[in-house]
Amino acid sequence: PEQIVIYPNPFNGVFQLKYVRTDAVPDNRSIDIYTSYGSLVKTIDLSSDPQSVITVDLKGFSQGTYFLLYRKDEKTFLHKLINF
Repeated sequence: PEQIVIYPNPFNGVFQLKYVRTDAVPDNRSIDIYTSYGSLVKTIDLSSDPQSVITVDLKGFSQGTYFLLYRKDEKTFLHKLINF
């Protein structure tokens, strides 16, 4: 299965997402970040990104609960985030 690590969580405006690329072949990979009310606040396309660690900046967003939806081809993974 896909391995995803989000740290720190809870976070204060900025967190890192680490994911494991199993091969160098480009794929349909992205993340969407939603508020607890279901509003989309950020989308990041990772399809052509060779890095396996990215920094996500949510400075200026309200404190509270967010949900990160990680998509890889036809698979999705949901993670709860706390911004304080």
